[in-house]
Amino acid sequence: MTIAKVPFLGRTWYERGFLYWCRRVAGVIVCVMLVTVYLGIIAGVVSAAGPAGSPGFLAVVIGESVFTLVTAVFTFRYLRRQASTAAAPAGRQPSVSAGWSAFFVFKWGVVGGALLAIAALLTAGFAVALLAIWLPPELPAEQVARRTLDQRLNLARLRASNTHHPARRRRRR
Repeated sequence: MTIAKVPFLGRTWYERGFLYWCRRVAGVIVCVMLVTVYLGIIAGVVSAAGPAGSPGFLAVVIGESVFTLVTAVFTFRYLRRQASTAAAPAGRQPSVSAGWSAFFVFKWGVVGGALLAIAALLTAGFAVALLAIWLPPELPAEQVARRTLDQRLNLARLRASNTHHPARRRRRR
């Protein structure tokens, strides 16, 4: 019986040893740092909206809070659904690097910084959802892998105990 690979955890989820917990802690730390960066960018945008208590300030704070929470809930539900239906990827998937933010700021100056701030305002919910996915004791993909392995083991036990199985037929004397 082969153990399936789970994204970010590999095959360490099966035994939950030291490497598993190192990867889980690293994932949570990365998500916390990501949320912290988003909060810093959003705090800068909110403080630029006006003094605390002004209508502009309140509009930006309320609008961003609602948008972030709604985005986080929808992203969380989507990621959980994806984990329950998707198989483990065969190899490394290409991803967009974090260098794009530096490119926007250094290449385009103020316009790049504005694009980065707008992107942070629109995508903060994704960072919150990622943190929410990594905090429970089992990742959704890990739950699916455990359930699949359990089903395979139960099927193998059932086949082994079944007397009508071709490999276990009794010979008549």
